[in-house]
Amino acid sequence: MLWYLPTFYGDIRLKRNAQGTEVSWEKLTDMERVGMAKLLATAAKKGWGDRLELRAEGSFTLVADLADVQTLLAKAIKPERALVDFVLFEDGKIEERRAADATPFRSPEANTAVPEKGVTVAKPTQGCPEPDFERADIRAREVLFAFLSPDQQEDFEKRNAFISTGAGTGHHYVVTSRHARDTLSTTRRQLYDLNEKRPFCVHDYAVPAAEEMLAIHLMLQDVHHERYLRHLE
Repeated sequence: MLWYLPTFYGDIRLKRNAQGTEVSWEKLTDMERVGMAKLLATAAKKGWGDRLELRAEGSFTLVADLADVQTLLAKAIKPERALVDFVLFEDGKIEERRAADATPFRSPEANTAVPEKGVTVAKPTQGCPEPDFERADIRAREVLFAFLSPDQQEDFEKRNAFISTGAGTGHHYVVTSRHARDTLSTTRRQLYDLNEKRPFCVHDYAVPAAEEMLAIHLMLQDVHHERYLRHLE
């Protein structure tokens, strides 16, 4: 089981192994370093590991369940954001989950397929600033691709955008990178309803463009979160 925590420079990755949970990263912002330091402090108190060191990049293994590490670290690196957990199953379905391998958030009809990957995303902010153009990271695109179909991956490669279907409305949306100026000249925002021919105003400039797209795409897979994204035209 692999769990992604999107960050400004890409993501922190949690991987379940025989010893517990491997935590790996490449680069951290000051806020993210504070969150990781909180994780190490908790790990020391709970006996999850010895001589753990927070470097500029690297990895360490904690003798703890992935769900416990994911819950603690996600809140620590983004303390002021509303967070949502999603799991991708081997049958291709995506469901909201409270934490890794936990029971479904809403539906009592749980998917019985094996969970393959999970991700904790922050809810995009409702509002309409013009897209900014910050540096994207290769790791961020890898996380996005982990939750896209082959057709969506191909569309992203060609256009820096892809089509996502809303769980509640059944509408088709164009989810566009904030770097795709040609497409944005038509859609105007990162989320555009093809059925109603109008954009909606949500964004997250605290993560690379690819992981902003990931959050929007995943939120569309849930009826309640799709309604949230449609709040502001």
